[in-house]
Amino acid sequence: MYGTLILSRRAGSLHLIPQKGPKSSLYIPYIHKFLDLGDPNHNEYPTKTFLMLYADKPDIVLELIRLWSQLYEGYLRNWTGPSDKQLRYLTFGCGGNIDDSKNNPGIDRTDDIKKGVYQMLKLGEHFSAKCKRSRIKIALLSNIHAVRHHRDYLSGFEELTWTYERCLEPTDDSEWKRVRVDDLINLYDAFIALSQPQFREEAFRQGFSLEYLLNKL
Repeated sequence: MYGTLILSRRAGSLHLIPQKGPKSSLYIPYIHKFLDLGDPNHNEYPTKTFLMLYADKPDIVLELIRLWSQLYEGYLRNWTGPSDKQLRYLTFGCGGNIDDSKNNPGIDRTDDIKKGVYQMLKLGEHFSAKCKRSRIKIALLSNIHAVRHHRDYLSGFEELTWTYERCLEPTDDSEWKRVRVDDLINLYDAFIALSQPQFREEAFRQGFSLEYLLNKL
């Protein structure tokens, strides 16, 4: 994609103003700052270019975190704040009333939650259950957690462990059956996200927790 797209408020609406030339920029609203991402045709565009130019600049990183926080908090309060209409444009690409479960960010889309749950079961059945050393772990990844649908769709899965009926052995007590620990499979070992991650093992917390990373820094 060529050019930089600038959001311009005019006559009560937002307009896209393309800039000519083989260059693109990341625009940070509210502080009105453009971060050069380089030529889209370059093999280091955009991630490597961004890392080389800005990753070691704490002020830039802080502004990006602040922007992400603003968008997240607007979504969290269901866009009820006085300036949330602008935030909604940046999150959904439209300020209209399209904020249904099909347009929610991250794993908060109901169809993505259902797909994710099935995929975790399938990976557990196809890989984890067949790994005798329990070396294969399963994680669900998203930029944010299911902010609006966690209670109805994911609550209660955090500690879910399953096994096959054939692995259950009778005991002297008819109300109980037993199973080998190695035959127990976690639905998922970690849910990795920027907001409210969940870790069932300390190794995942140390590897993917932002809190752990910040403490080490």
